[in-house]
Parts: sequence; structure tokens; C-alpha cells
Amino acid sequence: MSAIPPPGRAWSPRTPSRKRFCGWSRSPSSRPSCSNTACESFEETNSGVSVTTRCEKTGDVTQWTATYLIAADGAGSQTRRSAGIDMVGPATLAVMSNEYWRADLSRLPIAREAAGFIIIPDRPDLPRAGILNTNGRDRWLTVTQIGQAKDDRERPWTDQEFIEIARGHVGIPDLDVTLLNRSIWRVSMQVAETFRKGRVFLVGDCAHRFPPTGGFGLNSGVQDAHNLAWKLAFVLKGLADDKLLDSYSSERRPIAQSNANFSYGNRLRFGLTDDAVRSRNPDRIRFWINDMDNHLHSIGQNLGHNYEDGAVIPDGTVAKALNSRYYTPTDRPGARFPHMWLEPSRKKSTLDWFDKEFAVVTGPLGSEWLEAGKQVSEKTGLPLSLKQLPAADPADGFQLGMRGVVLVRPDGHVAWRMPWLPSDPAKELAGALSTLLH
Repeated sequence: MSAIPPPGRAWSPRTPSRKRFCGWSRSPSSRPSCSNTACESFEETNSGVSVTTRCEKTGDVTQWTATYLIAADGAGSQTRRSAGIDMVGPATLAVMSNEYWRADLSRLPIAREAAGFIIIPDRPDLPRAGILNTNGRDRWLTVTQIGQAKDDRERPWTDQEFIEIARGHVGIPDLDVTLLNRSIWRVSMQVAETFRKGRVFLVGDCAHRFPPTGGFGLNSGVQDAHNLAWKLAFVLKGLADDKLLDSYSSERRPIAQSNANFSYGNRLRFGLTDDAVRSRNPDRIRFWINDMDNHLHSIGQNLGHNYEDGAVIPDGTVAKALNSRYYTPTDRPGARFPHMWLEPSRKKSTLDWFDKEFAVVTGPLGSEWLEAGKQVSEKTGLPLSLKQLPAADPADGFQLGMRGVVLVRPDGHVAWRMPWLPSDPAKELAGALSTLLH
């Protein structure tokens, strides 16, 4: 959990604990020296948030004050529960066991080449499992479903019993195996009913829990933070109204739900592939192995989403259906601005243009927009980055035209587009910024 300080004060970051991320101290001198800090409680006030934390090593209690509070304390977030935000969807789809082990398999070429293995054994004493490759040599993670709603085993495996399971999965009876770590966890498919309540914002696993099939948990969490950070910065600097922060939930929640659905579909694929392998029907196996490839190739799901409702100004064009396998770049409002290499050495990209400011990006003949951007920035005091494309090929996703413009947010998503030059470009640009920020 992180507390966002009010503007105009000196604040220093706290060191995050293993379990939770807690706050900001009011000054460097008042910062407690504790590396394991837990959030005990928080209370909203008229002007901000009051947070109470406790050092798990010393028991020292500290009071914090901030303008906003970010809950980033994981899937079991106490902050989310204290804020009264419910999760929507099944909390438990399966109960899983993780066993992290060491065994040197570097002599096997496939151990160096494959990212992971699905083991569907013929032996009844061996469980079906996935083995993830962590270094291509001697570190492996076995993931096994041990129940639907609870651990259905008669008892947990002993260390030696698991070592025999690992040997059986690998097919080397005398393999030297060392068990390093083990844990039990549950597969969930949940998204918070809202990502904002008052001055509290949910980010990452605190806001959504996916089946791990697809790897969208971390990606979604990073996108959450990227979406929220610039909006908080603009509000705290007085460059935007607080209502801009409402767009965080309206933008990120639909994407989280889409990623949850996709991840769940990937999980179902595994079961159907297992059934196909056990049937020994080559056509059935071929079909589901080919379909499983869509699980592994999902750049469209990762990059192709559009923000339809939030800090964007629709231009009337209709969004294309999301294709999880393929990413089709577009400069349509709500989408990520397309990538283009800006030099033959391929070291600079259009994606490098977006960071802390809104960017006015014009077509090759759109110099009037750059002058308009300069005028608007000087008049409003809002910093604007002014950029001009060397080319605007529609085949690469650029629909702004030779004389058009797009306004790109600090997170790289297009906020507004006008693919032509109007009679008063400065007025149009200023109006778009006012709509977005006020």
C-alpha cells in the first residue's frame, strides 16, 4: 500500500515490506527505520487519508497523512476489504501445490530449449503436473492441482515422496533431487467491483486475480500503475481536476475482466488438451496442441486493448474486435499509439516520445499543429511535447493523415484525434485538453 503525499511537502519513500507496501513519511527525519511495515488501518478525512502502520520487528506504531492511498498489498488485500470493495467472480477454481526443486538436467537438450513441460503420466501413482523451467539447467518448479475447493490429498507429500514424484516425471529413477521450497495456493478469477473508492485506489493483484495461464497478472498490474501514475501526478500538480481519477477504474476494470476471461479460457484449454492426449487420437491431439498455441501467442490481448470510456475523446469510429493472437496498431482514441522506428539504427521509437507530458503528434505536413501546441502550452501553462512523424502509412496503423494530429497521454494511449487541419487548430487542441482534464 502506498500513500500519495499532498503537493508542496517534502516526503520520502518507505521501504516496502514482504507482505504490503506502506506509505510515505512526512519528512526524512521522521521516517522510521523499519523494513517490515504493516498497515493497521486508515481513515479518510476531508482533505486526505490518515494511515496507521506498525513495524513488525519493533511493534512501533506510526501515523501517516496523505492525499490519496494506493492499495498494492496483493490478492488478500486488507486495504481493499477495509475500503469495503468486494471482488466479483469465483475465489477458488482449484487448489494448487508448488514444489521448487534442484536437479541438474543440463545434459538433456530439451531441458535447455523448452520453457516448461506438461506431464500426463501413465502411472496411477504419479499426478498430472506442469514443470516450469527457471534457468534451463537445474532449477525447476512443479505445479500440481491437489483439489478443487480444498487440498483433497489424504495428507501432504513428504519431501521424499515428492522427490520420487519428480524422478517419475523426469523418467530418471536415480536423479539427484533436492527440494528447495514448497507452498499451496488457489486459482481465482476475480475482479474488484471498482478500482476506486473515495481516496483509495486498487492496483495489481489487489484489484484482480487471474489464473496464471497466460501470464497476465503482472502485465495487468504494470498497466494499472502506468495508467494511474500520470493521472495522480496531474491532479496533485493542479493540472487536472480530481474527476480525472475516476477514469482509472472505468478504463482499467474492463481490461482486467477481459484478461481474467482470457486466462480462464487458457486454463480450460489445458484440460481439453489433457483429455486429447489420454485419448491417443492423433487428430484430436493435433487439434488441441495447435489451439494451445493461442495461449502462448497473445500479443493482441496484451497490447490491442482500447480504452473506450475514460480519459479519451471518441471520434465516432468503431473499434475493431480484439484478436488475442494478433496486435493491429492503430492511432484511434483509446489505443496505444503505434510504434515506428525513427532512425535506421532502430534505437529510437515513437514510443520513446511518451513519458510525463501530453504529446501533440502530427503528420508529416502538420506543422500548423506544432505551432498550435506551442500557443496552447504558453497560454495554459500545461507542458506539451511537440512531435512530427516522418511518415504516416495507414498500413502501420497511422490514420491521422498527412496534416492531422493526435493527442497522446503520458501512458502512450491516444486521447484525441483529428485527421485534418481545421480553421483554428489551437482552439480545437485547447478544447480537447480542457475536456480531458477539467
